[in-house]
Amino acid sequence: PRAAQKSLFKAKGRDVDIADQAFITTEDAAGLILVGKNQLYYGAIASAPDEGVLSPSTLAAANHHRLEDAEDAALAACDAARRSETPCVIVAQILPRGWEPRDLQLSHDATVVFRAEFRRAKGPKAFARGFGSSRYGYEVEAESLGAARAAAIAACGAVTCEVVIEAQ
Repeated sequence: PRAAQKSLFKAKGRDVDIADQAFITTEDAAGLILVGKNQLYYGAIASAPDEGVLSPSTLAAANHHRLEDAEDAALAACDAARRSETPCVIVAQILPRGWEPRDLQLSHDATVVFRAEFRRAKGPKAFARGFGSSRYGYEVEAESLGAARAAAIAACGAVTCEVVIEAQ
């Protein structure tokens, strides 16, 4: 848990990175930053270039464990909503303040739970996250590490979960 704590970002504060897309105006960028600051990391906003940022097809996905998953979700939602032929593109990324690549990433909500509950709890314990989703689960004070892993994966509830933090 100590290594995990060092890898995770603080829950407070977000950075919104605006993509370099020709159709994004200065006003659009300001609006995207305003919207993005109110979303939970890891997140992304996608828009259909032919429809513009103010289109109903501009949609966000937030509170994912990985930026790639948030981007995939935002693109899928935008593509499903767009009316134009041109596929959607990512127009903004929502990241923890001071983001840099690290070995472990958890969604904002999972990070809060890790810091407030999991790291202080007695073991054996395990923390699992879902692939391609914001789902997570954990188990503490289990009979064994194997039992903690199994319970964390079951609590995660996603189609595919993996244990990313464990301790005796």
